[in-house]
Amino acid sequence: MQAIIRNRFLLYNLIRRDISSRFVGSYAGLFWGLVHPAILLVVYSTVFVFILKVKLGPEVKQNFAEFLFCGLWAWIAFQEGILHSVNALVGNPNLVKRMMFPLEVLIPASVLSALIMQLLGFTLFFTYLLVFGKIPITGVYRLLLVCFPLILQILLTMGLGWILSALNVFIRDTAQMVASLLTVWFFLTPIIYSVDIVPERFRFLLSVNPWTHLVAMYRDAVFEGRIGLGWGTIYVVILGVAVFIGGNHVFQKLKPEFADAV
Repeated sequence: MQAIIRNRFLLYNLIRRDISSRFVGSYAGLFWGLVHPAILLVVYSTVFVFILKVKLGPEVKQNFAEFLFCGLWAWIAFQEGILHSVNALVGNPNLVKRMMFPLEVLIPASVLSALIMQLLGFTLFFTYLLVFGKIPITGVYRLLLVCFPLILQILLTMGLGWILSALNVFIRDTAQMVASLLTVWFFLTPIIYSVDIVPERFRFLLSVNPWTHLVAMYRDAVFEGRIGLGWGTIYVVILGVAVFIGGNHVFQKLKPEFADAV
């Protein structure tokens, strides 16, 4: 954490470079960062509502698009942050071989650049909810509540990013395995379905998945204006802090070996 604070200006420039490189030569710029999630939203809504006619369950008050959007955008930021982090070291061998370069900053740069797109999408989504009366005007304070699961998401993503980026230096199949596991993880997370339609015997798998509780926190913050303080919230707080600290520890332990392995 000290390295991140100490190199905050470097971190800012890395984030700016990463975002700029995605849209270099593009006339629409950041707009394209919204197109992919919007397409996913339309596809999932069409398939699950009009073709498969999936019911969300009696406890869900929102329509499918609103229910999906609230969880999907956060997941996309997490997935993108992880995938970019995995290749952060092997994709920058020139930086890895510089003994004085703070390599740990590469992971937060990957995570936070993906997060900026999430925040942009969430702002548009929240504006839609306000304009169409889905939430009251006085519900603007809910944006502050969203900060709580957002911070936990950042801790979890950075911690995993440090571990996986370090592992990928020595085992180059890591990136491919992570991409496959993220697909499985997505469908084990109640983003395109609600928990109450899952058979009781399978709900344990959802309960140990931190993203089950993160998505629930996002939806509670946006739609209900509250953050539940149940065991799920406590579980994610403990896990997020542990993964963040543990990931940084693993990264620092393996850091001296990176230059010889890339």
